Amino acid sequence: MNMMDMGKSEGGYENTLMTKRPVNVFQIPPVTSAAGHRAEDWRGKQMWTGDCKIVMEGSQLCKIQFINADGTKFAESVMRDEHYERFV
Repeated sequence: MNMMDMGKSEGGYENTLMTKRPVNVFQIPPVTSAAGHRAEDWRGKQMWTGDCKIVMEGSQLCKIQFINADGTKFAESVMRDEHYERFV
């Protein structure tokens, strides 16, 4: 996986804005007290660990991707232009 992954994609030009290694994904557990959620209670209980990439495809599409160690996608969230603000 190339940290500076820039090239052509199906929707046009693709630019990797950020890659963060490693990240953890947790299933949010039920609240056990009136104090709410405590991150300390989640330690060691992640459901997935891998890389996170934020990719801009053209100027209309932003993707948050969670990438497995073998380069395949674990999950992806896609935001279209009408659902986010662009900061220039």
